[in-house]
Amino acid sequence: MTKIFKNKSKTLFVSKTDKVEQRGAYSVILSPEFYWIKKVILPVKKEKEALKLAPSIYDGFLPSGEYSYEVRKVDDAFIMIAYSKKKISDELDKVIPYRSDIVDVYFAQDALSHIEECTEVDGKSALSNMDGIIIQVPRACTNTEVTLEEMLEKVSLGKRKVTLSSFDNELLSSKDISIIATIFTLLLLAFMSEYIVYKKAVIDLENQRAEIIDANDLPRTSIQLKSIKKSLNKKFKTQKRFREVLLAISKLRLKSGEYIQSIEESAKGATVEIMVTSGAREEEIKKMFPKDIMIQESSVRDNILKIRIAS
Repeated sequence: MTKIFKNKSKTLFVSKTDKVEQRGAYSVILSPEFYWIKKVILPVKKEKEALKLAPSIYDGFLPSGEYSYEVRKVDDAFIMIAYSKKKISDELDKVIPYRSDIVDVYFAQDALSHIEECTEVDGKSALSNMDGIIIQVPRACTNTEVTLEEMLEKVSLGKRKVTLSSFDNELLSSKDISIIATIFTLLLLAFMSEYIVYKKAVIDLENQRAEIIDANDLPRTSIQLKSIKKSLNKKFKTQKRFREVLLAISKLRLKSGEYIQSIEESAKGATVEIMVTSGAREEEIKKMFPKDIMIQESSVRDNILKIRIAS
């Protein structure tokens, strides 16, 4: 493993066999062992268009599993990277046991793309640039004297990085993180705006409530107001019911010589007296009332039909 201090974190080039024992903050460069890479020429011009073709290009070349893809345009060709987020995450857990120690994660293809000659990684392996693709080869095949540690002293990690997500242990690109942060900021601003409007509406309602209380000389405690409200609701229901009874009485089909003599209202209901032509009219008139009007009792005396209706 090759490493140097860079700002407040250490830059590490890691292979699957490495093991970091010391706690710290690390910017990690992933060895080509962690991903699959190809350089292809496609009948498209943009990276987004090439990205759609990546799964079919790698079809049959990758072990079973779920893969993500990234594309880099180089001149007239495209460099494609296929990688398993879960497998990289699992392998990094073995190399760096404490996930919080990882600051940034980079592919060697991005962080070390400037390599032009074979560069020694350790005594067993080296990095080489083959037609724009950074690969890791056995150290025995090179005669280089350039070491990766020397290279890292001048390396610029660049903007193409992936960040290890603490939410789902997946690798997210910095672009994805920026989009998520932007969406979160917009949602926060929308929430704050809505909250301000809501607070103003509440204050306005409280002011209106105070004005109504003052104008009508009402009590200010909620218990008193609820008691008044309950009493008014009860009166409203009683009056509403009495109006319904009056409407039903007004629709009675009385014969010539018949008429309503009196209507009285009480807490228990209403009583109506009707002058009828004969006692036989009692049942006929009772049937004229709607079903929701409950007749408690009725009687006829001296051709006066008396009907008592429940409240």
